[in-house]
Amino acid sequence: MKSKAWLYARFSSSQQADGDSINRQVKAAQQWCGANGVELQQTSFRDLGVSGWKSIKRPMFEQLIKAMEEGKIPRGSYVLFESTDRLSRRGWEHTRELIKQITVQHGCNLVILDKNQIYTKANVNDVVQNILLMFSADLAEKESQRKSDLVAAAYKSKRQKGDVSRWPFWLDKVDDKFVFNEKAEIIKLIVDLRLQGVGALGIAAELNRRGFKSSRGSNWGHTSVRIAIENSALYGTKDFFTTKSKKAFDDNGNEVRTSNSELVSSISGAFPAVCDFETWQKIQINGEKPGRKSNGTAFHNMIFCSCSAAMSIQIGSGGEKYRKCSRSKVGACNQKMIRNFDQTLVECLGRITYKSISNQIVSKLPELTERLAKLEKVKEMLVEAGDVDSLKEAYQDITSVKMQIADESKIVTLPTTVIKEVFQLSIDEQRLVLRQLISEVIVDRTANLCKINVKLTNGHKKVFGVNVGTGKKSGNNVIVFESDTEKFLNEIKKLNED
Repeated sequence: MKSKAWLYARFSSSQQADGDSINRQVKAAQQWCGANGVELQQTSFRDLGVSGWKSIKRPMFEQLIKAMEEGKIPRGSYVLFESTDRLSRRGWEHTRELIKQITVQHGCNLVILDKNQIYTKANVNDVVQNILLMFSADLAEKESQRKSDLVAAAYKSKRQKGDVSRWPFWLDKVDDKFVFNEKAEIIKLIVDLRLQGVGALGIAAELNRRGFKSSRGSNWGHTSVRIAIENSALYGTKDFFTTKSKKAFDDNGNEVRTSNSELVSSISGAFPAVCDFETWQKIQINGEKPGRKSNGTAFHNMIFCSCSAAMSIQIGSGGEKYRKCSRSKVGACNQKMIRNFDQTLVECLGRITYKSISNQIVSKLPELTERLAKLEKVKEMLVEAGDVDSLKEAYQDITSVKMQIADESKIVTLPTTVIKEVFQLSIDEQRLVLRQLISEVIVDRTANLCKINVKLTNGHKKVFGVNVGTGKKSGNNVIVFESDTEKFLNEIKKLNED
């Protein structure tokens, strides 16, 4: 009775789908089986358009391993691969582990067709076989790295030349210049509605009510609205991202590959701007969960326990609202919940007049802008030199400086604001304004005394002492003292003047 063989075939790119990659692999398997008296099975395992380099998830390869585990591919059978790189492109050690899994663990024979190499349980540790495998696997990994580097280099070259191949739906490219098209009224309406405090769901509903279609010709949803709002093209900037995969390790210590997008370059003035940068900052919806309506509080994602965990809202049996440390729910924090906390916080904040510090300190914007320009020049030199390791650090520095510029711009341009007046606005409008004025609120309750530490974006802090009502007076919280760094600094200044 003839031994049986199964073929694993794979190609990684869509361009190969139209060629003879699969036919070539099948033909090689047929020739080997015919020469060795082995019966090639009709069933084969094929991962089409799946890379052996970037992707650790190869569905049909996993099905192949599962078939061996379940005995559907009997021990002593042959498993065929056209070449070492069809098995893996992730280096010698990973390739050898896969071969040992197939031969030692599952008792099958693994064949590399182009080298006519047969690995079995008996020879898997053979020195000569392993040297041949080492060279093949190492070459496969280096070839994949070379292709990856070529693609990355081509992409970098396009970024350096300002070659923008993709642009937002509200723009058209005419004679190498970008101009607003007829859909510009849609994005302008989105910005106007957002400035009025309308959330993503409300904006989508209004766009659909007016009969506007999304860039794909379908109805608007909250996700497409959020994507449009987050686009830096609104203030004229083109951001370039990279999704080059990286090695990482899961909780079990197994190697995985991640492909998270990272900002690597920006071109300011690439597009005509719909709004300025300050306006773009104001309309962001950071922290709001898509698909959910306002929960009735303006302090979403702003209030934290002294243990650093979030203070979430909890509804009592009678409908009363409490703030409770999220860690206390699992016994990791002993801070007690506080009834009517949000109402108390509104009373505390109502005593604060936010003053911009733009007239009190020298703006760091010129220094930061100059530093960003220098970093961009350094980045260009590193790209030309091909210094990948230093480039990574340069990109991180550039991103950090951009964040500092954004924070500095926000502080410098904010006007003096009486926070009490903010609470006359809608909930969404309150969130927009408070997010600009307050960094965070830290709550620290000991017995019946609660300290509320309000950190403002102008660098000052305001601390309120609140007597928390208990028993029959539960929810009846009373402010018993307050202090702030601004008053303290003013008093020190007066003492020095005297």
